[in-house]
Amino acid sequence: MKKAYKYTKRRLPRHLNAGSIYFVTVMLKGAIPKSAIDKLKAEYQEKVRLLELTQPKDFKLRMAVLQQEHLKKYDQYLDQVLYGPTYLAKAEIAEIVKEQFHRFEGEFYDLLAYTIMPNHFHFLIDTSIQVVTQEVDPEYIQEDYTDLSEIMRRIKGASARYANLALDRKGNFWQHEFFDRIIRSEKGEQFCVNYILNNPVKAGLVEKWEDFPHTFIKTS
Repeated sequence: MKKAYKYTKRRLPRHLNAGSIYFVTVMLKGAIPKSAIDKLKAEYQEKVRLLELTQPKDFKLRMAVLQQEHLKKYDQYLDQVLYGPTYLAKAEIAEIVKEQFHRFEGEFYDLLAYTIMPNHFHFLIDTSIQVVTQEVDPEYIQEDYTDLSEIMRRIKGASARYANLALDRKGNFWQHEFFDRIIRSEKGEQFCVNYILNNPVKAGLVEKWEDFPHTFIKTS
């Protein structure tokens, strides 16, 4: 997947990951028991600690593999739908979430791909659209950059509010934390796109990803 633009991170010292491509996973509140979340976190943190301690030559590659494995463990829980609500299986609720994804498209990010599963969603965004591309002083600081935390706050906040209204319910809609990973290569980006497209297939919801109504991929 070729990129038609480039960015220079050193020109945005207040935002160390400015212009990054992010793969994000968000789940409904209660989709995975807290005990299971705590266990997954502890296992992951211990493996990261050991990698950082040993510093193998292929450290970056091993970290990437570790992150992929960590995500797959979460998805194994989520795709089985053994716990918690499945509000996103309702077409009306999925459309509310989609609207928030597309609401900020072209302003904060390029929306590359997403899929909305019954109890979670994955999406892939490229925030380099925010980065000034003109040749400027290398000490230049872009003050108005909207980082991933703020993007997610807006998406989750608005979608939770409208979804709760539609469901006639109150309380937390989304799990407070979300899983995010910075994508640093075209190979990594393609892996994430394939992962997103095939999630409904892997979960047994459809035979072909094209048949799932809540999957999107940017085609141009």
